Amino acid sequence: MPAALRVLTVLPDQALSQVLAAELARLPDVHLALSLSAFPDLESLQRTIRVHKPDVVILDVESPEAEALLAGMDNILPGLPVVGIAHKVSGDLAHQLLHWGIREYLELPVTPEKVRELVDFLQTVLRKHPPAAARPADLYTFFPAKPGCGTTTIALSTSCALAEELSAHTLLLDCDLAAGIVNFHLKLGHSASMLDALGHAENLDPDLWHQMVGKCGKLEVLHAGGLMPPPPLDPASLQKVLAVARALYEVVVADLGSNLDALSIELMRESRRIFLVTTPEVAAVHLAQVRVNSLTDLGLVDRVSLVLNRKDTCKGQLNSAEVSEATGMPVAYSIGNDYQTCSDATLRGAPVARESDIGQDILHLANSLRADPSQALPPPPRRRFLEFFKVARGSDPTVVWRD
Repeated sequence: MPAALRVLTVLPDQALSQVLAAELARLPDVHLALSLSAFPDLESLQRTIRVHKPDVVILDVESPEAEALLAGMDNILPGLPVVGIAHKVSGDLAHQLLHWGIREYLELPVTPEKVRELVDFLQTVLRKHPPAAARPADLYTFFPAKPGCGTTTIALSTSCALAEELSAHTLLLDCDLAAGIVNFHLKLGHSASMLDALGHAENLDPDLWHQMVGKCGKLEVLHAGGLMPPPPLDPASLQKVLAVARALYEVVVADLGSNLDALSIELMRESRRIFLVTTPEVAAVHLAQVRVNSLTDLGLVDRVSLVLNRKDTCKGQLNSAEVSEATGMPVAYSIGNDYQTCSDATLRGAPVARESDIGQDILHLANSLRADPSQALPPPPRRRFLEFFKVARGSDPTVVWRD
């Protein structure tokens, strides 16, 4: 069965958005990836498309904000099909659409017949003329609620499972530039670091890249470097590093530090999913709830999956239901508690043993990333807080999907 057509829409008119969404929802061969209720700038749109990977963008070409966006879209997103939607496409508007590179449009009112005809046409075009370049790799970030939650062990072992068991060409980035320990865990020696890649961003190409990365079996790695306070982040350099990485791999995993610094925030904005890792201790869960608040304020909470590490039944630790209530998020993954298995893995310079209970938990996590990466995550439940976890928080920005 062919993959569903992934659609991203930009529709400020919410009534129109709801009508079109309802019609598209009737079609089993269409996946409603995202709807934006306002026109983004070009940089934001480019990031959104990297994360959600639509096959087509449908947008309101009658909106006053449309011209500035459409004038630059073909330069930053060449070859991505764009469909205009309008009440009436006059001769002048049709000429302007051609100037912007838009050859298909949908006239209102929206009807089931018009939507079905448009979708059939787009699928035919994409089958005959698939995009010239492969889709860039998915980026997954692992973010600890606090230091010592075992995030690096999970990120490293998940990356190895993707590369070894699931045969995905995978890159692991250690992005805790002040305290990363991937180099120590995997005994990579003198391979290049994330800092080296950022410093050589202007000259990065596949040949230089392959000279820089370290290897652990089939997994390729850029470790954190000398563990000195990192220099101020140059967003342009990071984007160049990510562009090369996403062109060369199927999956990119980033192990973040526990601070919400500029590098971590930028990487999470580029991420398909963010794995927030906590342990069941009260202090760790409290900080996980604080992180959820921060990620909500950044508009990223819809990408967060909560990972409960070192799940145990010891007295004084919270169970999964209590962790969910405290953070306002369901526990998406649980990892067992086995100090000896983790210690043995470090001594061997390897991921945790796959035959162990922890190894099986991590393999389940890795498998979920490969089974259906386009599957939408369930929305978090209504927030409820234990009294001693209450923290002041800002508004909850939302994104409404259109089309």
